[in-house]
Amino acid sequence: MAMNNDIIECCLLPGQKRLPYIFIMDVGESSRGAIELIRDHLPPDLRHLAVYKRLKNNKEYAINVLECSIGRMEPTPDEVSQIVAFLSTLITPVEANNQAEVGLSSFLSMVVQAVFISKMDNDERGNANIYEPHVDRELDGLLKSLNIDADSKSYFSLVNICHERGHYRARDLAHRYAMPTLHDAIAVVTADQEIKNRYSVVESKSGGSMISMFTRTLTEAISMYECFAHHTQFDVSTARVVSVDLQDVMGTNPKQIALFFQAARMYSKKKFAYTEDDIPLFPDNFKEYYRNLVEEIMEDKKIMAFDELHRVKQSPMLFGELVKDCKEGRKWNLQLLFASQEITDFGS
Repeated sequence: MAMNNDIIECCLLPGQKRLPYIFIMDVGESSRGAIELIRDHLPPDLRHLAVYKRLKNNKEYAINVLECSIGRMEPTPDEVSQIVAFLSTLITPVEANNQAEVGLSSFLSMVVQAVFISKMDNDERGNANIYEPHVDRELDGLLKSLNIDADSKSYFSLVNICHERGHYRARDLAHRYAMPTLHDAIAVVTADQEIKNRYSVVESKSGGSMISMFTRTLTEAISMYECFAHHTQFDVSTARVVSVDLQDVMGTNPKQIALFFQAARMYSKKKFAYTEDDIPLFPDNFKEYYRNLVEEIMEDKKIMAFDELHRVKQSPMLFGELVKDCKEGRKWNLQLLFASQEITDFGS
């Protein structure tokens, strides 16, 4: 209740040009009433800015964790860190009690780099994803309305074309399909010569090489978590006040709980985790866009809220990322809210 009050009060602060950006990770419908109250007090043409969504573990709600910032072909260092933390949780068995393989972070960093290189455009090392009609009906319609002949074009080239035309919705959809997926990570690990040279003789705790462990555990994870195995379909990109209800994907498995909190957190940060220092990381044709975005980010109030924090206190990877957010949040004018039942749930 206190968290809901803080969120509503934030939306009512005087002098704001826009609604604040608020992303709530909830378990159950405790924040739904606050979202509906905010939405009902918006003009009819702005009610899409406040959204409650219940996440499900299927393709229609897919969140691709192998997704970098729009305009780039590979993740920033911060994005690599987030992806590695997620993959480490994903492939570490529950029976390991959060004890990841020795050297796993270095291995995963190399895998992440290799899988993004494998999908680069205009690079001899890459084999970029090519546009396919009927995969995304909305994108098909937008490209047609823009008179863009997408036949045989890479999704990355469509990203640039749509960006230059100023149609950011089409650009953002094309970007999704330019990205690699977890299936591509398996293919890269078994084909990349540098990875094989370095890790084919490194044994894992479970037996076999680090490569065989990765392919086995990731294949198992893909079958268990369908929503992480495809290009992003979960979409609240037009909203500014969002509650994502994780009730249907929680279960009782601590690993599963941590994974969905991590994925929701990664998704939410894509809207605001940029500063002036990040602008040089982007191609020239995207610098002005990100300059304007950073200016807006610094003007707007932002809240990232986590309910029922006690559910994830057994996940050192997620807790480590949250600690990092607490330290760095002021760069983005970000306030973090955590709710739980006991003071010990917040760590030492």
